Amino acid sequence: MTRSRWTQFFLFLIVFLAVIIVLAPASLVTGFLARATAGRLTMAQTEGSVWRGAGVLLLAHDNQFLPLGHFAWRISPAANLSQIAVSVDTGSDDGPMRLLISPWSNKVEVSQAQVSLPAQLLSVFAPQLLPYRLSGELALVTERFQISQNSNSGTITVDWKQATSGLTDIAPLGDYRIFLQGTGADLKVSLTTLGGKLQLAGDGQMQIGHALTFNGTAQAAPAQEENLSNLLHHIGPELSPGKFSFTLASYPAM
Repeated sequence: MTRSRWTQFFLFLIVFLAVIIVLAPASLVTGFLARATAGRLTMAQTEGSVWRGAGVLLLAHDNQFLPLGHFAWRISPAANLSQIAVSVDTGSDDGPMRLLISPWSNKVEVSQAQVSLPAQLLSVFAPQLLPYRLSGELALVTERFQISQNSNSGTITVDWKQATSGLTDIAPLGDYRIFLQGTGADLKVSLTTLGGKLQLAGDGQMQIGHALTFNGTAQAAPAQEENLSNLLHHIGPELSPGKFSFTLASYPAM
């Protein structure tokens, strides 16, 4: 083969590979997510390409998949060539969520995020909640949160709206706020009641690579003691008249 033929061959090969990369199907994201999250996250009903696609995000748990919602993403060049910038449409009116992924340092930064998630997600991370058959909406918001192998920083607010439980006909039980704050190797968690018939409060902490330990209390709002008596006695031991305690432990963070 002559030199000109070799040149043509390599040019064709480069163009061919470039086309494959550009048109790589969105389904390839499924394998990437599975490897990056140890099999906990995957995608279904993918469409488009790796660079601009959409699909249903799924969380694997107990041999089942919990749908987390339909998301559309767009990958674009980052200012730092060692990073990957991803814009994710979560359906929020305030615009897309932004991810800045640093593969070489195993770091991910999330910003401008507003995501609606099913309340069943709580039972995934705290299995003790599974018998309560929780439902409602989790509205997650963060201006900026960064996580790496050894540390995390930033804050996340999760509002649990219209909370209900399969153990009582009282619905909704109330609205609650879960506040997470990253402080280096620790993630602090607090729970407060925004309003409702069931009053919840508590706090906990999790270190990277370790399970969350959380201690809380539950009591009925005035005039609801009799209606919620059965549910409260399922929650945990009675600390004082009408006030019950509970303890939760989550799976270790990925």
